[in-house]
Amino acid sequence: AIQLPPVDPELVEAAGRLDIAAATARHTELAAAVDRANELYHVEDAPEISDAEYDQLFRELVALETAYPELTTSDSPTQRVGGTPTGETFDEVRDRK
Repeated sequence: AIQLPPVDPELVEAAGRLDIAAATARHTELAAAVDRANELYHVEDAPEISDAEYDQLFRELVALETAYPELTTSDSPTQRVGGTPTGETFDEVRDRK
């Protein structure tokens, strides 16, 4: 598992006040939103939210996983680094020297 970044204790406390059903539902929403943002930014080159909005979603997701470690799965956006390769290749470029 990837070490989660530090998170605001107030966010963790707020997440901990949710019952497990509400926390699970919110986790599902946040993971989908972060996955979509990653796809649009890294693959499509067409972000639809700001970096600040992304950071807010990601921090809330980390807070939920801190408050409820059982929500952390290998397919969570918090457990991935980078994106999926697109399979595209680049043309060879020769130096003109």
